[in-house]
Amino acid sequence: TRGNAVEAVHLNGMAQGFRDNGHKVDFVSPMGGNIKREYSPSLKRAIEQISMRTPAWIFEIILLLNNLMSLRTLIAILRNERCDFIYERYAYFEMSTLLLTGKAKIPVVLEVNGALHSQRTTRAKHIFYDGMARYLERKMFSMADLIVVVSTHLRQSLINIGVDAGKIIVLPNAVDKSLFLENSPDDSIRQKYKVENKVVIGFVGSFHSWHGLDFLVESYA
Repeated sequence: TRGNAVEAVHLNGMAQGFRDNGHKVDFVSPMGGNIKREYSPSLKRAIEQISMRTPAWIFEIILLLNNLMSLRTLIAILRNERCDFIYERYAYFEMSTLLLTGKAKIPVVLEVNGALHSQRTTRAKHIFYDGMARYLERKMFSMADLIVVVSTHLRQSLINIGVDAGKIIVLPNAVDKSLFLENSPDDSIRQKYKVENKVVIGFVGSFHSWHGLDFLVESYA
């Protein structure tokens, strides 16, 4: 994952939580990318087009080769840094962290937002090396010391494919309250949309079924 789109919200939020609890946090990616870097809309479109148009078998070989770059980056960091644990967002075909940290005896916390048997891929194509991807996925889930998911539904889906229930924890999505103004005296926005003295419910997300927007609508209908 490039880590600079919606996934960056999770990664930055978790990193800030760790920092607030006294940890030093370093970000690592295969290409040495910075998840806080903003890409221009044209570059984003170009990356998406390349991803979607590249044949699946080529794209997945590139993902596998990413493991070599990740290993090189991790080895360089671990030579100079003492690492208490590694928090990783699960990505298809990514095994470098667990391969390295298993030998180094460093705990790995794996954030999982979907398994291959249930996850809808963002690419238009099906996974070409499906058998290999599923094998690596199960291997990752078994090797991780702790798995973090955002819902009980996802937790159960991992249990259904044989993941140890004892090492899966549910950490629901949350917000950083410091980014919001509570009881703001400025009523100009409410006046603009004619919602003075009314309860306003906001939703940020996609219209996928697992986001449960229907439940939100039904609750307040």
